[in-house]
Amino acid sequence: MFGQLIVSGLAVGACYALLALAMVIIYKSSEVLNFAQGEMAMVSTFVALRFLMPIMFLFRGCLPLTFLFAILWAFSLKLSF
Repeated sequence: MFGQLIVSGLAVGACYALLALAMVIIYKSSEVLNFAQGEMAMVSTFVALRFLMPIMFLFRGCLPLTFLFAILWAFSLKLSF
């Protein structure tokens, strides 16, 4: 149980570190804080969940589809604004 707690804490800490690193990189490159990263990640996660649940895709098949969706969605948002 203690080992699982350690691994879980390290996983959550790694997620926080990745989000902080992404915010620092964007701030250093554009001098603007961009909080829309969380929304992009959340929508992509929900799309991945929708791919996984009803059709029962394997994770290997779901991951490229989710990346493709995220890329297309980002380009469509960039073109619309």
